[in-house]
Amino acid sequence: HGDKTALRSSYEYPGTPKIGCYVPLRGLSRNAMKILQIQTESVSQILRAAMAINAQVLSKMEIPDVYLEALPKTAKTSLGDALYRHITSDQFSLEALLSSLDASSEHNILDIMNLVEASIAVWKQKISKNNKNSGISSWGGSTNEKKELFGERVESLLLLLKLRFRGLPQTALDMSKIQYNKLILPALF
Repeated sequence: HGDKTALRSSYEYPGTPKIGCYVPLRGLSRNAMKILQIQTESVSQILRAAMAINAQVLSKMEIPDVYLEALPKTAKTSLGDALYRHITSDQFSLEALLSSLDASSEHNILDIMNLVEASIAVWKQKISKNNKNSGISSWGGSTNEKKELFGERVESLLLLLKLRFRGLPQTALDMSKIQYNKLILPALF
């Protein structure tokens, strides 16, 4: 029985660091700290550049038909009643809208961003089709000026969400673009 206890205590689990194995017990020297800081800054700069390139590529990709076909037919349906009321209010305030959103978790913010991106796609799809024959607006039958205004508000909301909540997972639209579009690198340069 004593042999088993000795065996358990001497066994080291994979990934368990040994004290003093990687960092000297007295800590890193000033020179080593400086080198580590420079490397950290370089990696952060490379990450920011890669994320910017990724965002640029995604913005230039067409919205896949599969994504568009799955969208609701109106921006109101896409946004939901509460967001739609805020966006179309005469006393619209982007800050008031942001403060009313449930930003308690990354998941909630991502859900809101997905709703907003979907409504923008619906709005742009309606505009591009110039579906004037039906007389139905994706923004509740509003005039063209109001449609433009509401569209700008939603785009501003999306931009502000992306700026405030950096590092979120990709939205449903971005994932759809990645999954269904072809490589467009030659078109970028």
